[in-house]
Amino acid sequence: MLYYGCMNTWPAHRVRFVVWIGIYMITVLVYGLTFNANAIPAPLVIPLALLPMVPATFAALASMDGFRAGDELERRIQSEGILFSFFVTAIVTFSYGFLEAYAHFPKLSMFLVWPLLATAWGIGTAMATRRYR
Repeated sequence: MLYYGCMNTWPAHRVRFVVWIGIYMITVLVYGLTFNANAIPAPLVIPLALLPMVPATFAALASMDGFRAGDELERRIQSEGILFSFFVTAIVTFSYGFLEAYAHFPKLSMFLVWPLLATAWGIGTAMATRRYR
């Protein structure tokens, strides 16, 4: 389902998702500009470093609500997109892991896994949408 127009025509789960992702992005931006683990008392470093995951969790819950609100076809399309992203992400990350271990490729950050998964999810969902519509 695609929703066009102003935000008040969007379902509540989509509005919640956009709001929580916005808060997450602001939190990450502020952290990137200001977080200095050396200036924070040791017991607070881990909780503060993980603080951006609070809005990310709420965004994930809103996304799950959206999945549950979809009709049977929309759920099937999303499920196929997620399955596609699961296997693409597994193949790419394991392949690169072998290249790191045995061909001495540079180590990459785990931060790269989610963008890969999200991109593959988008591609898989687009492929499934094309097939069913």
